[in-house]
Amino acid sequence: MCHAFLPTLKGPAQRWLVSLPPGSIRSFKDLADRFMSHYAANIRLQKDLTHLGDIHQDEGESLKTYLARWQKEIQAIEGVEDQNALTFFIESLRSEKLYNDLWDNRPAM
Repeated sequence: MCHAFLPTLKGPAQRWLVSLPPGSIRSFKDLADRFMSHYAANIRLQKDLTHLGDIHQDEGESLKTYLARWQKEIQAIEGVEDQNALTFFIESLRSEKLYNDLWDNRPAM
């Protein structure tokens, strides 16, 4: 399996594997552990629903600009239900009038 792994890599990852001292890898588990520890910093963590609580409309940011940013952020989260997303969105707005209007007249999903 170690030999089959090499052709799946490209560029720096392939060069890293080839540069390992001969005999330093004794099993595929050993290779996997060394690979993960070497490249762990490059792993992008999956965002979850709680990430939405950290997103807020910036002062002076237009609703149009904020909505575009919100949509980009929400696409990075899998399995978000519309009602949950809407609740987080309403809570993140700066405009008190818009916030109150959306809260009192929640759009139907």
